[in-house]
Amino acid sequence: MSSDAADGGLAGAPADDRARFEQLVRSGPTVLYSLRAEPPYDLTYVSDNVTAFCGFTPQQLLADPGLFASRLHPDDAERVYANAARLPELGRSVIEYRLHRADGRWAWTRDEQVVVRDDSGRLVE
Repeated sequence: MSSDAADGGLAGAPADDRARFEQLVRSGPTVLYSLRAEPPYDLTYVSDNVTAFCGFTPQQLLADPGLFASRLHPDDAERVYANAARLPELGRSVIEYRLHRADGRWAWTRDEQVVVRDDSGRLVE
């Protein structure tokens, strides 16, 4: 992941701009994340506000590559995997599915994904 992509284009931004951006992400409803471009599509970044959504910390999700996949609803998992496999050709997608939260409840999520490519067109994330 390029540093611009990793920090929302804030590489070299003044510390107060970066802190404000991080505060906006933490307090908002949208969880930002990135995955490796190749299978098994391991999580490489997830914003801190993921904990409010699913009950797991970013550190837990990053440390256990299978944690997210293990929490998908069984009726949704195949569709989610098929969507991930087609994402490189589609370039972007929107999919809704259920995720089993740490507290035992199921949460619906709307996942909007965008493929990131480098200047040569190679998949980055």
